[in-house]
Amino acid sequence: MLLLLKLLSVLLLHMRLNLLLLLEIIVMLLKLILSHCSYIARVGCGLLLHNSLLKFLSQLLLLLLLLLLLMLLLLLLLLLLL
Repeated sequence: MLLLLKLLSVLLLHMRLNLLLLLEIIVMLLKLILSHCSYIARVGCGLLLHNSLLKFLSQLLLLLLLLLLLMLLLLLLLLLLL
């Protein structure tokens, strides 16, 4: 029984480390995307300035990206608290 509990604890630790590694990769990719957002926003706003619908959609997309980042940060915090 004790061996089973040790095996289970090692398995859970391994799964937690894999999830943390996956979250770290996702956060690094989001940082890369957000570091280039100012360039994308400048070019996008310059191109979409005349069309208000496309400008609205680009702002909505940026908002969705920020919400995704917030959800990932909350998930990371939850995993760290476990």
